Amino acid sequence: MTPTDLVTYFPNQQMGNLADDLVNVKTWDDFERRFLYGTGKSRETYKTYMVACKQFHAFTKGEHPMQSGTVANVEAFYDSILADGVSLSTAKLRMSSLKYMFGRVQDRFPIWQSPFDVMNEVTKRKLNASDTDVSEKGALTMKEYRDVLSMLRKDISLRGVQDYAHFRFLVVSGLRAFEAVGLQWKQIDECETG
Repeated sequence: MTPTDLVTYFPNQQMGNLADDLVNVKTWDDFERRFLYGTGKSRETYKTYMVACKQFHAFTKGEHPMQSGTVANVEAFYDSILADGVSLSTAKLRMSSLKYMFGRVQDRFPIWQSPFDVMNEVTKRKLNASDTDVSEKGALTMKEYRDVLSMLRKDISLRGVQDYAHFRFLVVSGLRAFEAVGLQWKQIDECETG
């Protein structure tokens, strides 16, 4: 079947392009050239993304990503890379790579649905887990903050006063614990209040 024949069967240009992409994209290189080149990603980001995309392509035994792009395949791939011993954060990065790849397909063919658009919330949470996700909460509520301050004020020893000052400083400055630990006097600027 030639591209001219495809236009006969698919008079709508987008449908003709879709048929052409399905018929003539036979290798990963064909797919990468048609769908992924020139996407504005940095060279290193692009290389990182392609590692996961190529692994997914191999995992689906070379099936065209538009055909292999199912929720079941994405979840099975995720489970397989975890079984290979990668960290949750690495697995999450690989899922971001697939999301990018399927997003590029969807950009070209809006009628096609990415598996990430149709998966349920439970699966989305599973695929987005990372090693740093230890809780759902990112910060203290105002009530929790006041409760901790109130508790720390009760200890009037030198250590208690230091704990209060450290805690208050961390919250007010927004520093992370490791940033506060590495802080040096020369890095602190004086202001009008001292």
